[in-house]
Amino acid sequence: MVAMIMSHTFAKRINHPVAKVALYSLGAVGGLARTYNRDHWLTDVVLGNALAITSVNSVSRWLAAKNDREKMGGLQWQITPMGRGVNLSVAW
Repeated sequence: MVAMIMSHTFAKRINHPVAKVALYSLGAVGGLARTYNRDHWLTDVVLGNALAITSVNSVSRWLAAKNDREKMGGLQWQITPMGRGVNLSVAW
């Protein structure tokens, strides 16, 4: 899963199709090898890679939105779960 996370992260930044194919192929080798050695089922590998890609996309969208908010300024609301409740903070 870590290999696919790294491959997808780099592939998102590269606009060359051959390089993307190479990166995704390298990312898939670990999962395919574990399936071939019967250490994992194919569904485990497919779901793990889907989770990796979804995680990278979510984090990159969150970081882009965070950078946009910092450029815009204004109020920023933050809700943080605490041990016995929720912390609400506002920054400007």
